[in-house]
Amino acid sequence: MSYKDYVQQQHDRIYGVQINDEGTIEQMNDELAQACVDGLKNLEIHNYPQAINMEVSLLRMFYGLYGIANESIRAEGIGNILKFDKLSANADKNYKQASSNGKRKPNPWILTKILRRIMI
Repeated sequence: MSYKDYVQQQHDRIYGVQINDEGTIEQMNDELAQACVDGLKNLEIHNYPQAINMEVSLLRMFYGLYGIANESIRAEGIGNILKFDKLSANADKNYKQASSNGKRKPNPWILTKILRRIMI
C-alpha cells in the first residue's frame, strides 16, 4: 500500500467520507437528519461531560444540530433539547452560551457519533 493510500485510508476511518476533496463537510440528507433528531430524545446532557462515562455534551449537540441544512429539522432538534432531554444544572445554566458557540463549528455528522455512543 502506498503512503498516499495509507493516508487516505486513515482519513476515511477518522472522518468517514464526510469531508470532500475541497475540505468542506458534506451535507447530511434530510431523512438521516430527521432520524438523528428523533433519536436524540430522553438524554441526560451535560455542560462538560466526562468522556469515560460517555456522557452527551450540550455543545456537541449544538455543533451537530447547527450543521443540519434543513431549517425545520434543525429547529425541531433544538426545540427537543429543552422539551425531551434532561439538562444537568451546569448545562441548563450555560444553554444560551452553548447554543451561540455551537454555530461556530457546525457539523451534522457529530449527531451520528453521539447516537453510536449512546447505543452501546
